[in-house]
Amino acid sequence: MANNQNTMRDMKRSILKAVRDSQKTKQDAMDEYVAARVNIKSLEGRLEEAREKATLLRRKAKDAGNTSAELKTADDLIDAR
Repeated sequence: MANNQNTMRDMKRSILKAVRDSQKTKQDAMDEYVAARVNIKSLEGRLEEAREKATLLRRKAKDAGNTSAELKTADDLIDAR
């Protein structure tokens, strides 16, 4: 009788461990996905700020006497890299 109880207890532990392991894998995958999406949102915000700053600085460069052709050449060189 005790052997049967031990076997049942061991089986229960084994099943519960398997369930926990599968849930951990699932949760780890969700955690990684959420972290990646949060990182994307952060980068998108920083990209938008950088674009706005570049637009202002382009106007400033133009106001300082740089021609549109010179600014386009700079843009082309940057894009080519």
